[in-house]
Amino acid sequence: AIVTTLSLIFSPERQFGSPLLLKTLVFVNVGNTFVAALLVFVNVDKFETMAHEIEYANELTMAVSEFLLAAAVAGFTPRSNERLLIGAVIFAMLIATAQLALYN
Repeated sequence: AIVTTLSLIFSPERQFGSPLLLKTLVFVNVGNTFVAALLVFVNVDKFETMAHEIEYANELTMAVSEFLLAAAVAGFTPRSNERLLIGAVIFAMLIATAQLALYN
């Protein structure tokens, strides 16, 4: 969460397709990470499963925000880069979904 936020703050080019969507995703990402950490801090035995589920679901928002960041950097000019980028995002979303399904 922090790495994604810092990469947004310090990115040299801020020409994103949808800046509001990107800011919303990063805010949700940081908020969910904080909530999961707070639940573990309050009572690790009681809230461990819930905190893990929040973090696994949070990986889906991170995959979408990283896709938007990569799309802004790559610019989608060459077709091969576009396919590689979309494949990487789909792979990240599949991993996050698999983790969420397997943990339950």
